[in-house]
Amino acid sequence: PDGNFVVNVFGTAKKSLVSFEPADATEGYDFGKVQVCHTVEWSFVMKNATSATADFDYSFATSLPFAVLPTSGTLGIGSEATVTVTFHPTAVGATDGTLVLSSSNPDFTGDVVFDLSGYGVAPDIDTDTEVEFPDTPVRGHSDYSLEIANVATSATTGIVLTITNISSGATDFTIVGPTSATIATGETKTFTIRFAPSTVGTISGVVTVYSDDPDT
Repeated sequence: PDGNFVVNVFGTAKKSLVSFEPADATEGYDFGKVQVCHTVEWSFVMKNATSATADFDYSFATSLPFAVLPTSGTLGIGSEATVTVTFHPTAVGATDGTLVLSSSNPDFTGDVVFDLSGYGVAPDIDTDTEVEFPDTPVRGHSDYSLEIANVATSATTGIVLTITNISSGATDFTIVGPTSATIATGETKTFTIRFAPSTVGTISGVVTVYSDDPDT
């Protein structure tokens, strides 16, 4: 019928332009050498500079000693979010991982893949495991210098061995002087064990060295 007409309509779909600071964040990150059971962080900023809101999710391709916060959220118009990735190695050796940024929004530019890597290292303690004191008179004492070394290897250079405590389980054996220390790779520190017998005869005991060497 007369009076009908057509209205042509159009619009432009705008993709969410998400950028990163530093700009090379999308190249991933190498955490380098990290001591076992220690945590190192890497952070970058994700920015949304356009007029489209972007929902986002972070996930890992495999289950590895990496973690990320936040794991999801909404990046509003003109807003930004700081993303923090952590590496917490639980074993010695190299580890690789993949962090994937994705969005359920159909106008999202696509998944962003971050390649991650790191190397777990640990100090290596070396010390005597058996000590025999000379014959010592009752009410006298004998001292033994216990040397504790942090064995150096190419993989552990720069890794510090931490001695948190040295204690004796027998009253006739005591630790004289310091009972804790930090020992750099390739270095040795000396601790004194004293034997002061309270009675005649063979006396045995156990001295325990507490450290952050995961193999002990």
